[in-house]
Amino acid sequence: MPAVITGVGRNGLGDIVIDFTGSPDRAYSVTKSPDLVAPFVPLDPALTATTNSLGVGQATIPAAEASEAKEFYRIED
Repeated sequence: MPAVITGVGRNGLGDIVIDFTGSPDRAYSVTKSPDLVAPFVPLDPALTATTNSLGVGQATIPAAEASEAKEFYRIED
C-alpha cells in the first residue's frame, strides 16, 4: 500500500515532521527533490520510517537536512 501523507510540520528543534499512513508494520524510505523536476533521491544519511500495527507512521527530517529555501519530500515503499 502506498504511503499517504496526512500532515507536515516543524517541531521545536526545527526538524520537519511528516505524519503518514501506509501498510501496517512496514518500513518506508524518505526521499527528496529540490524542485520536483530533479529526481527524488535518498537523504544522506538515508532515512526510513516504520508504520505501527495500525499503519500509522511518522518521519522526522533533521533541521540540518531541511535547510534549503525549498525542498520536496516523498515517503515511498
